[in-house]
Amino acid sequence: MTVHTLIKPTGAEQALLDAFGQTIGMLPGDAAVTTQRSTLLRGLREAGLPTRRRESWHYTDLRSLLRTIPANQPVAATTVAPLVEGSRVLAVINGDAQTASLPEGVTARPYSEALADGSALRGLTLRDDDD
Repeated sequence: MTVHTLIKPTGAEQALLDAFGQTIGMLPGDAAVTTQRSTLLRGLREAGLPTRRRESWHYTDLRSLLRTIPANQPVAATTVAPLVEGSRVLAVINGDAQTASLPEGVTARPYSEALADGSALRGLTLRDDDD
């Protein structure tokens, strides 16, 4: 019989778990999104952040590199010049696209709306053990 022991969370992992616990009731999402979010959080609690032991993270040990989680502070958008002449830059701040400069025919909406209506659910599923 194999016994799996739970890992002791690092400071950053515990900060992520605590932040989620404090905001759970305020996060957007329908029932399916909320359930999937809880499943993903359980995975973080059980396995922690990725380490070199996961093949796709072989060169980036996120668990060792991520020591703290920065506070979520409001920021102001700064103007950035386009890299390609004639193109446009879309500023996105905390998931909210600044749509004032979108070209005609292009639309953008906050990710929170996609969570609320459930259309973001497809992107919240684990694809494999290395995800």
